Amino acid sequence: MQELLTSHRSIRQFKDTPIPDELLNEMLYAGLRGSSSGNMQTWSVIVTRDPKMKEKLFVAHREQEMVRQA
Repeated sequence: MQELLTSHRSIRQFKDTPIPDELLNEMLYAGLRGSSSGNMQTWSVIVTRDPKMKEKLFVAHREQEMVRQA
C-alpha cells in the first residue's frame, strides 16, 4: 500500500466502487506523509460523496469529466 501511494501517477478515470472510510483515511494519511518540494506541502484535498457538490466542483474545475467520476 505504501509503495502504491508514494509513487507518482495521474489518474483520469475512476470506478464507481465506494471506498470505505477507514481505507480513505489511511490513503489520505499516507499521502500527507509523502515528500514535497522544499517540504512546502502545497496541496489540498476535498472529499465529497455528494453528487450536487461534485457538480459544483465539476464547473469550478473547467468541466473536467474526471471531477464527476472521482
